[in-house]
Amino acid sequence: MGFYKMIRMGVLLLILLPLTGCWDQRLLKDSLLLIASGFDVEDNGNVRLTMAVLSPRNKVLVFSGTGLSPHDARNKLEERMPGRLDNSNNRLVLIGEAAAKKGIYPLLDIFFRDPSSALNANIGVVKGSAEKYFTRHAKDKMETLQNIDKMFTDKRQTNHIPLANIQSICPIFLDPGEDIILPYLADEKGDLSIIGNALFNGLKMTGTLEKDESILCMLLKGSIVRTASFTFPVKGKKGPASPLSFQIYNNKRKLQVKAGPGGVDARIDLKLNIEIMEYPPDNLSDQDTAGRIEGQLADELTSRSRRVLEKLQKADCDFLGIGRRVIAYYPSYWKETDWDKDYPKAAMTPEIRLHVLKHGILN
Repeated sequence: MGFYKMIRMGVLLLILLPLTGCWDQRLLKDSLLLIASGFDVEDNGNVRLTMAVLSPRNKVLVFSGTGLSPHDARNKLEERMPGRLDNSNNRLVLIGEAAAKKGIYPLLDIFFRDPSSALNANIGVVKGSAEKYFTRHAKDKMETLQNIDKMFTDKRQTNHIPLANIQSICPIFLDPGEDIILPYLADEKGDLSIIGNALFNGLKMTGTLEKDESILCMLLKGSIVRTASFTFPVKGKKGPASPLSFQIYNNKRKLQVKAGPGGVDARIDLKLNIEIMEYPPDNLSDQDTAGRIEGQLADELTSRSRRVLEKLQKADCDFLGIGRRVIAYYPSYWKETDWDKDYPKAAMTPEIRLHVLKHGILN
């Protein structure tokens, strides 16, 4: 072989080196896309994992199995799957209520450690078993899972639930001064619906809030309202009480926390501007009537807010982040306190002021 021929061969080999392809390529046509997963815990402590995957033929397949851990269960399920699992498109994670009460971090650790995980997957607690939901409703029904995903978006806009996905809840797990709440779902008349929120103390579910309580809880948290509405009975000046529906236009919250020898004192001031959406007795243009309604609604909302705060404290769920304020402004007090024991004893006082900004085009 001549010298120039050897040079040409060497150049060709150098060109071929970067053209060997991607060793870690994952072709979509060969993958099963994970679109939803559910976790339950069995009596012996094993994890029961259920996965809804989308096949290359756009068919939803449901697989369920057990293992010592989520990763162990997933490995066993992948052996039964007709393709390679791709978890980068996961949209939903449901945790059975019993598993949530035992602690959710061991179930989610697998998502945080895997760089290909979809961290924006919605997460919620389902009343009863997560597996039952998938086997009853998700199998062969892609639109069902899409509806659940849309329901999370809609409920966030109406202030029923917080932003709750794999990524958003992780920093709060690590914060001793704040707790999370997660959407609480149940099977209602054959459909999975969000019926409130599950309260957590640290990693464990410790209570629940109903729908209207959830809206108030989000307002007390300081969540910016896009749209939120209530219907209350309002006493007439002379006649019987009538239902009044209103929508909150905008809100402003102020949280003041003080800590001292007597304990922690938290005060939540909430200002709401509202629009009356329905009130058959009308006469809302009258100043006396408008003032009387504002007072009744403010009293009712304040009373309900007290009950919401009592539920949070009973569940030892510091969703408002009172402990975070204590850490920031009273660090020496925080070092001496046992927050899990002291938080339920904290004095928490809500005060709601309300102004009727609009009452429809009728007046």
